[in-house]
Amino acid sequence: MLNGKKIIMFYGKGCLNAIVMMPVLTGMNRNGKYKFEFVEIWHDKEGQKIKEKYQEIINLTIKKGKENSVPVFVDEENKKAIYSPDVETLLAWLEGPDWWKS
Repeated sequence: MLNGKKIIMFYGKGCLNAIVMMPVLTGMNRNGKYKFEFVEIWHDKEGQKIKEKYQEIINLTIKKGKENSVPVFVDEENKKAIYSPDVETLLAWLEGPDWWKS
């Protein structure tokens, strides 16, 4: 059983935003509140298949034209996604149930 809320980060190998964020998110994994799962989709066919499973959530919550961009974060439990946030925005998104209404 996972500790914390599972959040999937879809990224591409070499993506600058992913390179910057991954160490921060790995550190957040240690505090137990969230469990970030990292899934590479540019070069990994298995990762692409996993993303397909969440594509409907991504399409519904990501601005049109960005639904295939990276990094994208998916909160499966709440059926929402966010594209390329900075760490502060990601935390606000994770903590606020009505983040999208503002």
